[in-house]
Order: sequence, then structure tokens, then C-alpha cells
Amino acid sequence: AHGFLTSEGKKMSKSLGNVVNPIDVTEEFGTDPVRWYCLREIVFGQDGDWGREKFVNRNNADLANNFGNLAQRSLSMIQKNFAGVLPEAAQTDADRAVVAGTVAAIGKMNEAMQSQSLHDATAELVGALNAANLYFADQAPWGLKADLPRMGTILTTTADVVRRCAIAALPFVPAAAAKMLDLLAVPADRRLLADALGADGLAAGTQLPPPEPVFKKFEQIKAA
Repeated sequence: AHGFLTSEGKKMSKSLGNVVNPIDVTEEFGTDPVRWYCLREIVFGQDGDWGREKFVNRNNADLANNFGNLAQRSLSMIQKNFAGVLPEAAQTDADRAVVAGTVAAIGKMNEAMQSQSLHDATAELVGALNAANLYFADQAPWGLKADLPRMGTILTTTADVVRRCAIAALPFVPAAAAKMLDLLAVPADRRLLADALGADGLAAGTQLPPPEPVFKKFEQIKAA
């Protein structure tokens, strides 16, 4: 069972006019972002707080700027520089390290799920995405137009990390994660936890569909 929710730090009541209608919230923002906030921000079984500003900040930081940006940048570069075909990956230690770190984080997610520590599981996923974004920034594939094999390795490695993270994210943001796996041309029968933890990466030569943004970035409502 879950705990009680307050609204902006106060108990919900009709007299205060601060009752939050979950149907209205999901219609405005979508189910996945609201699911993510509740699972990431609230310790399962304990009381929590719904705040619009906190929700927007959490969505933008974790989903739009972190997860979505990594996927969009890498897939857009594959589309632009390799006609949407996954290039070969001749991985170096740096490439293997980011994949290994992702696999380790997903393993810790699985452990957290066994004890229903859902907020810890989401934190592990965000940690893996942070490391992948740092890897992508450090490797700077956009500056390697004179070395397409190296650029291709970085992009395919990043896309594979996105694949693994998207599989791990399916219980938390099912619709968005499934769409991301569609953009990576991952077959429906290759979306299990074992596939995220396994040694096999994305197959070079796979034709990917044109990339699309998966997560929306929301704006804060400015005070009048």
C-alpha cells in the first residue's frame, strides 16, 4: 500500500482548494511523467508530496534533459552521418566501461525492485544516464567527422546504453520506454531484463526509423 499525498506541503482539503485531481494531472502532462514523479520522488509505502514545481523540475531533469536528450542527440547523429544505419562499433576501454557501468546499475535496480525500493531503482537508472551523458560529452562525436569509424563506435555504444536503460525503464515509463525501443528497432521479444543485462549489444547494420523526441519538457507557470 502507498501512503498519503499532500499538496505543496499541505494536507489536501476542499476548504484550502488544493485538492489535486489525478485525472486532470495525467491529462495535462501524460501518465508516464506522473508515474515517474511518484516512483522517483516518493518512497514506496510512505507519505509523499505533490508539487507542480517539483514535478516539472523532476520531469525536465530526469526525463527530458537526461534520458530524452541522450537518445535524441545520438540517434539524430546516426541519422545524419550514417543514413540511420547503426555503424560498426570497435570499442575501446572507455566504450566498454560505460556499457559495464550501465549493466551494473541495472543489476542494482533489479536488487532494489526485489525489496520494493522503487525510488532507489529509479535513482540507479538516473545515475546510469548521468554517466552515459558524461561519456557522450567527453567523447564529443560531433567533432569526429574526419574519423567516422570512431564516431560510429561512440554513437552505437551510446544507442546501446539507451536501449539497456529503456528496457530497465519499462516498469516506470512504459509508453515512453516502448517508443524509445521502437526508435532503436528493438524487437518485441528482446525487451526483457535479461536483454538489458546481457552481453549482446545492438546489431550493426540495423536500419533505424527517423528519430523523434520521446519526453516533453514542461514549463513552470510564472506567478502573475
